[in-house]
Amino acid sequence: MILYHYTAQRNLAGIAKYGLTIGDVPTDIRRSKGRVGVWLTTSPESTGHGLGGEGRSTIRYRLTIDVPEATVVRWSEWAPGRVTQETIDNLKRCAGRDGASQWETWFICFIIVRTSSIVACRDLIEGVDIDDWINCSPVGSAFFSVPPWRREEWHRELLKGNSRHLRDIERSGMRIVI
Repeated sequence: MILYHYTAQRNLAGIAKYGLTIGDVPTDIRRSKGRVGVWLTTSPESTGHGLGGEGRSTIRYRLTIDVPEATVVRWSEWAPGRVTQETIDNLKRCAGRDGASQWETWFICFIIVRTSSIVACRDLIEGVDIDDWINCSPVGSAFFSVPPWRREEWHRELLKGNSRHLRDIERSGMRIVI
């Protein structure tokens, strides 16, 4: 099954080394709960997924992934009964902030997507395919990576940070509208 994953240049070296190992799949946005999973889509367009919040650099590269269909689940089929309705509604709304919402195209992979499953990389800003994407990051540059054996720890730290941030906002007297 051909799917796509969007990422920033700073992530390419880590992905080349370990594959796609992390991603937050929220299950209860109000209580900062979720699961580790890699977000994928059938859409070759980067808009409509809510990815543009941190700037275009976060969606600069489109990785084409070839995975067995049995290793992924369609988010819209997986979420009911596992994800709060408030979280589902929020993700759909956020997806539409940068174009027509494409939440119907989302898939989740709860296992590691091996580097060998990445069959192509396209630089969306330059409009060119990157044949040697594994060596795309400059030598000595800082890159972000999480080895497979640390993915659960990464997720716990992410959720703790989210919880702290929500508490700080509430303490400041601001009202949280999700």
